[in-house]
Amino acid sequence: MLRNPVRGWRSLLQWCMCCAVVLLVLGLAPPVLAQDISSQLPPAVPGNGGVVLDGFGGLHPFGGYHLDTSGAPYWSGFDIARALQLMPGGMGGWVLDGYGGIHAFGAAPPIQTPRYMPGVDIARDLTVYQGPHGEAGYMLLGTGQVLPFGSAPEIAGYPVWNFDVARGLLIYFTDGVPTGGIVLDAWGGLHPFGSAPAGLGLPYHWGRDTYVKLHAVGSTVYAVGSYGIVTGITGNVTPNWTGYGDWGNWNIIRDIVLAGASGGTGGEPSSPGALASWQAWTGTAPPPPSGIDNPANGSQPGGVVLDSFGGLHPFGGFHLDTSGAPYWPGVDEARSLVVKADGSGGWELDATGVIHAFGNAAAVASPVTWPGEDLARQIVCTGRDADGNVSCSTGYLLDAWGGVHPWGGAPLLPDPRYVAGTGWAAGLAVHVGGNGVPDGLMVLASSGAVFTSGDAPALPALPPAYPGKDMYLQLSGWGSAPYAVMEYGKVADLSGGMLSPYWSGYGDWGSWNVLRDVVLAEVDNPSPSPQPMSAQAAAAWKNAAWNLMLPAAPVRQVLPLDCEAAALEVALADTGSSISQLSLYASMAKDPRPPIVEGGTIIQWGDPYGAFVGNVYGSEPAYTGYGVYAPEIARLATAFGHPATFLLGGSPDRVFEEVSEGHPVIVWTLTTFDRESPHHWLAWDGNVVPWLVGEHAVTVVGVHYASSTITVANPETGTFMTFTMASFASWWQTFGSMAVIVT
Repeated sequence: MLRNPVRGWRSLLQWCMCCAVVLLVLGLAPPVLAQDISSQLPPAVPGNGGVVLDGFGGLHPFGGYHLDTSGAPYWSGFDIARALQLMPGGMGGWVLDGYGGIHAFGAAPPIQTPRYMPGVDIARDLTVYQGPHGEAGYMLLGTGQVLPFGSAPEIAGYPVWNFDVARGLLIYFTDGVPTGGIVLDAWGGLHPFGSAPAGLGLPYHWGRDTYVKLHAVGSTVYAVGSYGIVTGITGNVTPNWTGYGDWGNWNIIRDIVLAGASGGTGGEPSSPGALASWQAWTGTAPPPPSGIDNPANGSQPGGVVLDSFGGLHPFGGFHLDTSGAPYWPGVDEARSLVVKADGSGGWELDATGVIHAFGNAAAVASPVTWPGEDLARQIVCTGRDADGNVSCSTGYLLDAWGGVHPWGGAPLLPDPRYVAGTGWAAGLAVHVGGNGVPDGLMVLASSGAVFTSGDAPALPALPPAYPGKDMYLQLSGWGSAPYAVMEYGKVADLSGGMLSPYWSGYGDWGSWNVLRDVVLAEVDNPSPSPQPMSAQAAAAWKNAAWNLMLPAAPVRQVLPLDCEAAALEVALADTGSSISQLSLYASMAKDPRPPIVEGGTIIQWGDPYGAFVGNVYGSEPAYTGYGVYAPEIARLATAFGHPATFLLGGSPDRVFEEVSEGHPVIVWTLTTFDRESPHHWLAWDGNVVPWLVGEHAVTVVGVHYASSTITVANPETGTFMTFTMASFASWWQTFGSMAVIVT
């Protein structure tokens, strides 16, 4: 009658207790309900809490639950964990992966899976009980099949589908033998078979993957939903929730196993982000309060995330009426979102060009559609209602080839760039003149390039470009604080510093690249904070973006001590200029004065931050020649037509990001590429100068996040060299993390 009524271990005492439970939990005719035997269930652990399983296999006890997690599986960044089964007393348990693998941890004995399907993510739930010959039980597939293992008998009558929709399994017993159960589907349907009772119910959300597991504990049957929301079916769920936490808008919780359904003082402490996402997902969000003004004019913070299936996820306090919103479960169909300022509705664009109104938004006839094709990219609504709020009575639709299609009487404007048969275009902005009439267009390429037509002005800040990569999805915020939406939900500020959203409750989908648009309602947060991008999403984004090798070949330095000019020659070649290191050295500021040396060390010399110090044909060990630092190299690059920025105390990520955008970066190190603590001399102008014999400059020309490596052009040898990112971060500190970024 209970799911996993006994999660056996082999000690005599536990075995006896478990047998007693099984015999008392028997699904007699009619089946006995859980409350009849709840008083004889052994306490699992002090605290009466439970354990959360995340998609990567992470186990997170709460409420005082003590769990032996030794040997537990973990798939970093790989969402494959699907179900959790615990032994009594927190001594261990089993994790089911999506391929059907059953992984024992703690004191749990190994279990042979009834079916392993490498690469096929279809295993959904696991039930383990103590059979006559050891651990036995069932594995549930997403298509509904219930597969026995160990001594568990075959059972019949369970529902079967031809697609992945089954999520949870609760087994019922008669005389200690499994004789039936209930299968939970993703939408909330409960399907009893065999000896299991009928009549249990859950709120049902057709077409939405809402629920993930079905459990019974004590007198309570409960369901675990998306975002970790727990719903009691036969009673209230009030365990000790102390220490429980979810992941906000990130839908990564795969199971919650409770040691008891009581022992606490209140309901589940779901975060605002998780609760808002659940409400938006299930359509149970409270209606927007009356009298809300236009969020775009500063009354309502936050915004809305659109996922690829059409799901709408408000954050930061934004209230949105999602009634009637389209949803395509499991189909990457949604492309663009416009919401009404008062949160009363909006419009979604699908991949074929159809515009779907929801809430109280008026229907819109699309200007063009491509049935069965993925060509639509973004809509921009230029109409206004009687109160001056956005409407889609007029607007423009961007296709993947760069075509811009007006509707509703919006004037036809010239396409900034049109290339038939290529999927290069990603985002669209429409400039509206002082007379209220659209007069210019801006189209953002998926690589970050920007094309304009008509009276479209320049952006305050250009988006970072990623040559040859599809990194951008949308262009938004024209007229206030423009921004671009990138892969994995990363938002790029194109406003020149005016973008300050309210991110409270925002969440992404980790390494699952399913986010398609982010609409910001207000961008004037007086207490700004960075976008809360999850570690998994950030890593996935870097894996896509930080992967570039610049085209120029390495060169070997001609002058004995002028590695800096040779490194700059490589950097300028990577940006399209052919300027020799000799020409660069000739234009460099120089200070040939000899140093003051006392006790075999340099006490005072020139300032390499402003000039080449010493004789370029001299010797560093003999203190007759040295080199030059970043500020003078940046000045030199700019003088030859390539704006450059120097860094003192820079971050490795800044270097990796700049190179990924096609900008070579000159960095300072030692010829040995070791991390050492420098000496210091006093410059003639009073600056304190760090120095070491063997000072050297190289050009970072490649980055590869997947292998955690960078590539540099070394002018000492005229070759490329590859280092791990961690090694680079270490040896680059020798001269204070100094660099020149050439654009």
